[in-house]
Amino acid sequence: MRIFGYLVMLILLVTSCGGNEFSFNQENQSFKAKSTYFGHIEVQGIDNNDCYIIKRKSKGKKAKSMILNQIPKDYYIISCSNTDTIECFKMKINSEYEIINRGIYNAAPEKIIVITNENGFLRQKE
Repeated sequence: MRIFGYLVMLILLVTSCGGNEFSFNQENQSFKAKSTYFGHIEVQGIDNNDCYIIKRKSKGKKAKSMILNQIPKDYYIISCSNTDTIECFKMKINSEYEIINRGIYNAAPEKIIVITNENGFLRQKE
């Protein structure tokens, strides 16, 4: 009976917890959270010094999809080196960035590496 109780608790734990998995849709240039919403996204330059954090405002509407050059009004952006809010950011052309989803703090962060082309469009690095 005790094993049954542990099994039920394990099933509830696994099904109730979301993760930080997300994907990138190159056609519409959007990132989509798979099992939950975006709460904290880091944008870190791999071949440059850019570093930004996108966070959901307190009591802001949760977003399951996000386009980095159209941040929803319920989110704010800060530079990693400064806590002042900035209006927007622009990724450098012909550069690599690591996009890290840390929205669920007790789950492992997930990352996607993207490359900007000469027009600023993103493509996922294989």
